[in-house]
Amino acid sequence: GTTAICSGSSNTLTVAGGSAGSGAIVQWFTGSCGGTSAGTGNSITVSPATTTTYFVQYTGVCNTTTCASVTVTVNTPSTAPTGITGTTTICSGASTTLTIAGGSAGTGATAQWFTGSCGGTSAGTGNSITVSPATTTTYFVRYGGTCNNTTCASATVTVNTLSTAPTGITGTTTICSGASTTLTVAGGSAGSGATVQWFTGSCGGTSAGTGNSITVSPATTTTYFVQYTGACNTTLCASAIVTVNSLSTAPTGITGTTTICNGSSTTLTVAGGSAGSGATVQWFTGSCGGTSAGTGNSITVSPATTTIYFVQYTGVCNTTTCASATVTVNTLSTAPTGITGTTTICSGSSTTLTVAGGSAGTGSTVQWFSGSCGGTSAGTGNSITVSPATNTTYFVQYTGACNTTTCASVVITVNTLK
Repeated sequence: GTTAICSGSSNTLTVAGGSAGSGAIVQWFTGSCGGTSAGTGNSITVSPATTTTYFVQYTGVCNTTTCASVTVTVNTPSTAPTGITGTTTICSGASTTLTIAGGSAGTGATAQWFTGSCGGTSAGTGNSITVSPATTTTYFVRYGGTCNNTTCASATVTVNTLSTAPTGITGTTTICSGASTTLTVAGGSAGSGATVQWFTGSCGGTSAGTGNSITVSPATTTTYFVQYTGACNTTLCASAIVTVNSLSTAPTGITGTTTICNGSSTTLTVAGGSAGSGATVQWFTGSCGGTSAGTGNSITVSPATTTIYFVQYTGVCNTTTCASATVTVNTLSTAPTGITGTTTICSGSSTTLTVAGGSAGTGSTVQWFSGSCGGTSAGTGNSITVSPATNTTYFVQYTGACNTTTCASVVITVNTLK
């Protein structure tokens, strides 16, 4: 009969050889020959719980034979595992060790591992296996032995992907003070559970926000850094400099001589305010932004007539309002060409002399002299009345804000009385 069975199974044993004498029967025992009765007859069916030796003999009228024996080995079945232990979340490129848990291994049983399904693609044998899947994978394990293959326990190993570093930052990187710009991470990839982290100062420095894009309004030129931070790794940073251009503030005035004589020049200089990023000083006449009169902190001008000059700062970010100054142009006097009036008088009489020709410049007066040009004052004004005692020469000139002319002259002849 079968000498190896699985627990819970039965087996039929049949006596072989020898012969039964007169009135003999076949006797079966366990424990020993003649021990515990296990039955009678040529065959018995047994279902031992453990490995057992069976003995058989003929017992008749004349004699009882010695026994033949056979051992029936009872193999234990496996019971299904209840689970799998080990780390079930790993990063791409890493490995984890999985271990069968619960159940029991029957006779001759080994732990068998699979992917795809229970009994699918073999992944190894033994109580533990070390695996390094490229993608999220479910592993199955069972006991496979002499008596049975159990059902499987399973566990899913989740493979988290790594982040790769961003390659740059997009967005406007030059702004005016008070303005804002939106910066967006570019390139690279976000791994499992990764977020985009922004910083100032350094990579990993002061937080400036999270997410693919941030809107910033720095007060000064600032470098921004961005990286991916995820379940598996933190990448290197990409960076971008946001340049902040300053605004100009309006000039408060203009310095320099603002009253000149015709034909002279003066230097005007912008005063107050401030020049923003890339700003130049622009000068105009006529109006603010009118006819260009030059550029730079100072200009030298020689207007022919009284003129208003305007100045402003014009830069990358803004153009200011203007400051203004009026340059007053004083006119020159031109020399008189003569003197009119009676030039011969009688002693004791008088005559009125009047300047003739030329022109009086700004602020000019008419000055009269006797003796010489610039000599003894004889009066002021366009006309003077004189009563010389003797023949006398009179001189006249214009004296003004800008110049003193040469003189015109006339001789007054005085006739004596008889």
